[in-house]
Amino acid sequence: MRRRPRRKPTPAPDGLTRVPRNCPPELHRQIGGRTVSSRPAPSPPEPLRELTRADFRALLLSMGFQSYQAYLWSPAWLEARRAVLKRANGRCEDCGLPASQVHHLVYTEANVRLESLQGLLALCRACHERHHLSAFSYS
Repeated sequence: MRRRPRRKPTPAPDGLTRVPRNCPPELHRQIGGRTVSSRPAPSPPEPLRELTRADFRALLLSMGFQSYQAYLWSPAWLEARRAVLKRANGRCEDCGLPASQVHHLVYTEANVRLESLQGLLALCRACHERHHLSAFSYS
């Protein structure tokens, strides 16, 4: 006996989401004769805590890297780099030209450990240099 595929919620024209009838009652409500989701919105992510230079160095050492260059040549970083470039469709997230580099906006424990790609940008070489120069401007 073949099982019927489970129906997925479909977006309504007014932005509400219709849910299947077998959805638990605490997750839906009736509005104008339609069943819509009342699932709470996801909570915003916690603010990023930037690592100090000493914490960054200690984190790299705890991960088994003797230097930042060793980290940049690791298979894990190369995979994360590829994922960031793919997320940006190979385009610079500043100017739209082809991207060839990935920039850490901030060094947080999550993005150094590559648990999150949240603080990483795909950039072309010129925009990457501009980001580094603007970080050290003397204005």
